[in-house]
Amino acid sequence: AIPDWPISEAGEILNIAAASDDQTLVVSLTGGAVRWIDSVEGSQVRQAFGAPGGATSLSFTADGRRLLTVDGTAGTVELWQL
Repeated sequence: AIPDWPISEAGEILNIAAASDDQTLVVSLTGGAVRWIDSVEGSQVRQAFGAPGGATSLSFTADGRRLLTVDGTAGTVELWQL
């Protein structure tokens, strides 16, 4: 069964990225939130706020220790330490 992830109240989903641990998903939302979700437990692990328009692109570094977010509307790039 698919868990009921706590994301829908914060805006529409713009993008989803999976970490190399096969357990962590990162979801970017229209309100600017970036949420780390434990895909096994269905629980939110962390939340941060980036550009107000939301991250239109998400990508983990090869070592899985950082997340790159891009807001194509605002033209901003952020690198998050995990």
